[in-house]
Amino acid sequence: MPACALAAGAVVQVKVPAVSDGEHQVDDYIHGLLKAALTRSLGPDESLDLVVSDVINTQNRTITELMKGRQLDLMWTMTTQDRELKMRPVRVPIFRGMLGYRVLLIKQGKQSTFDAVNTLAQLAPLKAGQDPQWPDTTILASAGLRVVSGPYTQLFTMLRNDRIDYFPRGMNEVLPELAAEQGLALENHLLLAYPAPMYFFVRKANEDLARRLEVGLASMVQDGSYEDYFNNHPLIVNTLNALNVAKRRIIALPNPLLPAETPLSDPRLWLFPPAN
Repeated sequence: MPACALAAGAVVQVKVPAVSDGEHQVDDYIHGLLKAALTRSLGPDESLDLVVSDVINTQNRTITELMKGRQLDLMWTMTTQDRELKMRPVRVPIFRGMLGYRVLLIKQGKQSTFDAVNTLAQLAPLKAGQDPQWPDTTILASAGLRVVSGPYTQLFTMLRNDRIDYFPRGMNEVLPELAAEQGLALENHLLLAYPAPMYFFVRKANEDLARRLEVGLASMVQDGSYEDYFNNHPLIVNTLNALNVAKRRIIALPNPLLPAETPLSDPRLWLFPPAN
């Protein structure tokens, strides 16, 4: 049966990427929001079947598979101009912009390296680690930061082995990673900030699924359940309690990859007011 069939009594099947290693809490949040939004789009005789792939792919491979339309109906990733040309974005930030607020994973015992860092210029000599497939690599480099590239799964080892000095991670990502990785710590006073919404993306031609997501998420934003879901999910509650964002020194970076259509002016969609 084709994904998102509209016939009465149909099962609306949506194929999504695999749960990532070490990111089960993140994916639990995303799946919950996705189900809530899609459920609002269902007709009285329709039911939802969310099918999770058992193959973990790289970001670029996942994009390719979505564009082919055989293995995936939907994915979630940070938006860029290029990605919005290839796929159709649903412009409601999944994490209310948290992905663009980056704390730094560092090696245990290395906090003193960062104690005197308060500006972009002071951070610039240190080496950041990023996966080359991530838009963040371009964002950091464009701001004048030193970036050493490596596959995501190897960046933690590179940090432990002093090949990089820090690994910037989205607020919504860092706690599960910190719990899973040995010998690392959370830098205690810096926060990199740039507008970087993560969206649900579908194939350009998949009008039905795009409409369902747009209608469902818009309804959640309108009645406040979008913000309530965010505010009450354990991942978000634990993250905001642990990271002490209000006391961190913010280093703002521009995002040259941000599409002009990004809904920066709607405060309901953002945890903090975005700027670019």
